Amino acid sequence: FDSAWMPDEPMAARVLARFEPGETVEVLEWRSEPDGENYKSSSINERVRVSIEVPRNARSVRFVFELGEANNDWFWAIDDIRVYAAPDRPLDESGN
Repeated sequence: FDSAWMPDEPMAARVLARFEPGETVEVLEWRSEPDGENYKSSSINERVRVSIEVPRNARSVRFVFELGEANNDWFWAIDDIRVYAAPDRPLDESGN
């Protein structure tokens, strides 16, 4: 996805993957506190790519984008969300 992240302290952003059936997995967390874990400085124009381990029995997934602890006029904007699935086995030259 494309991201524009302009944090103010405190501010937190998270992406979750909710698998059905199954569990919810945190895919990404950014925080605005410079000395804290998962600190992310301002980044106005960034393409973000993440890999996710899919549970074996999962039939579907829903992604949740959360912005929390924000108490000022700064922002996190997301756009152009794309999801790709890799095949369970390598494909041959004909795509089979």
